[in-house]
Amino acid sequence: MSDLSADISDDVEIEDVAAEPSASTITFSLPSGLYAFKVKSGGATERDSSLPALPAVKVDLAPGIQEATVDFLSAPTTHHNYLAYHDDAVVVRVAGGAALFMLVSLQMPGQDALALDIARLDIPTPADEPPVNYIAEFVPDWTEAPEGATDDGRLLASELTIDLPSGDRLTFADGWACSLEDMQAIEAFTITPSDSAAAELLEYNAIVEGQASSDWRAAGTVCGIPGSNVPLQGYAVRTKPGTDPFYDCYYFGVFASGLVVGPLSDGALCASETPADPLVRMDVRLVARPSSV
Repeated sequence: MSDLSADISDDVEIEDVAAEPSASTITFSLPSGLYAFKVKSGGATERDSSLPALPAVKVDLAPGIQEATVDFLSAPTTHHNYLAYHDDAVVVRVAGGAALFMLVSLQMPGQDALALDIARLDIPTPADEPPVNYIAEFVPDWTEAPEGATDDGRLLASELTIDLPSGDRLTFADGWACSLEDMQAIEAFTITPSDSAAAELLEYNAIVEGQASSDWRAAGTVCGIPGSNVPLQGYAVRTKPGTDPFYDCYYFGVFASGLVVGPLSDGALCASETPADPLVRMDVRLVARPSSV
């Protein structure tokens, strides 16, 4: 029996429990990032509301002042950040520094504690590799500038719109299009350059249910199947073959497994090495070629 005590009002009825669970804690620090806490083994498979779901683990911040900002997002059937069933999951976003977490493990006498899988969903860039946003500054070594080219390496303004299974449609300007915070896969996307001449040259396609789209879509048109709950598993962007474009396309992809692919260009397929790995984040940059002299 623990030493915890409480004064309970006379009008509150408490039903006795035949045995009390034992508790143990683990405290650890996580740096800024996105993390998933899932049940690896030992979770219940059938849900029964009449009894506490044990063994269980509560995912929470340790007591005390936290400098970091921490957001919790539970799966629809996961309650109060408790992991108890085999399909329970909690996604945690840490921003602004490291956060101190405490896992409280509860189990009845004779039960084994749950085994958890804690995985980082965003992949930090190694120090010896260029940062993700370096493509915004990347200028290829063109041997000849085509007619109509603009300033060296200037980004052409464009909008990137993504469709999510929730029904949301989000538009981003010249940057990452991201659904990573709530782990929704991208069902469809649309790229719309602000320059009409650039739009006439741009086209893209995607992998839907393991099959590349049968045709290349023109800029400003939707690629994928919004509202289908069918995630994209890759995509490609290029300027139309046989044209003399004044810009080049560079693009990245981040997948549900955490794999980062890119930068790619010239219609190369941006896809994960893992089968059925949904696309959750994408970035497309249109970089102007150098002006002719």
